[in-house]
Amino acid sequence: MSLFTISLFKDEELLAIERQHFLTLAGLIFQLLVLLGVVASIYYFLPAHIARTIILVLILMFSFAYLVYKFIIWYAISLVITDQKIIDVNQHNLSKRVVTEVLISDIANISAFKQGFVQNFFNFGALVIDVKEGGKIVAFNIRDPEMLMANLNKLKKRTNEQKHGK
Repeated sequence: MSLFTISLFKDEELLAIERQHFLTLAGLIFQLLVLLGVVASIYYFLPAHIARTIILVLILMFSFAYLVYKFIIWYAISLVITDQKIIDVNQHNLSKRVVTEVLISDIANISAFKQGFVQNFFNFGALVIDVKEGGKIVAFNIRDPEMLMANLNKLKKRTNEQKHGK
């Protein structure tokens, strides 16, 4: 399985792929801006010669590589919703990936919450999916968790009605 693929059943329909809100990368961007400020001051205070340029290029290369790495990790973390199941993909680093699948019919409870001004203003928060047999899926920093919760509850109701032949 590659970094960005999820396998589905033959008759399964993909409904949505939810990723963390883009604003969650703001802290990383701020860190890189501070690092660039440090690089600029180092460049200004070091004596003018080839070592100064080499140091600047190395720091910029590592900073860019780190930004790309963090973006790939951010992009890979997702909540995949199909008409039959929910797949929670947690990418911890490039070599550690945890994938959890829960059938829609196995969902006991769904709740959503937002905490603080930033999450309420930019409309992102956490979605908690409790499983009947125990355990839970928690998706942090998801866009519009209340709407997603309502849609999942509708899907759960429709799945239960189909299962019981109503």
